Amino acid sequence: MTTTTTTTTEATTTSAPAAPSESLAPTQKSIDPTGGNLFTPSVVAPPAPTVPGGQHPGINGIP
Repeated sequence: MTTTTTTTTEATTTSAPAAPSESLAPTQKSIDPTGGNLFTPSVVAPPAPTVPGGQHPGINGIP
């Protein structure tokens, strides 16, 4: 009886991640208390068409 043994090895290489490019650099943010909210959109939603302004159904006896 003949026994044959086969051993296989694989080499694995790893490399360091690539350095971030200049376009991914952090941006400067201004901390100015009088600067306002720069992230507020300029879009204003229209009022509800079936309810007059200041009227809320179910509150203060309003049907």
